[in-house]
Amino acid sequence: MHQKFFLSPVKLNWYEANYYCSLANLKLVSFNTPTIEAELKGFLSFYGLSDKYYWTAGNRFTTQKNWVWGLNGYNFNINHWAATEPRNATDSNNCLAAVLKRELWYTYDCNTEMDFVCQK
Repeated sequence: MHQKFFLSPVKLNWYEANYYCSLANLKLVSFNTPTIEAELKGFLSFYGLSDKYYWTAGNRFTTQKNWVWGLNGYNFNINHWAATEPRNATDSNNCLAAVLKRELWYTYDCNTEMDFVCQK
């Protein structure tokens, strides 16, 4: 099944990006399967945009240990954490950004402004 992606026209923090997607009846991208991540990487690579950091739905708002997708709390089935990630559970980096060119995930402070991808 092919996913539909919407690339952000502006940089927003995680909370604003999540809200922006919801206004369009979309959600921040979740990599529930390797196929979704691969499709997004192909989409971004086609336009030469795969080397940027993008907000995803990944977060650890409910616990400082378990990372989940979105506000519904679906656990990660896969992960592509960078070597130094995920960072210590006591820091404020509670949101997940991905660099698809490298297929790596990074933790960031949710108030950091960056590009984001919504999915249908």
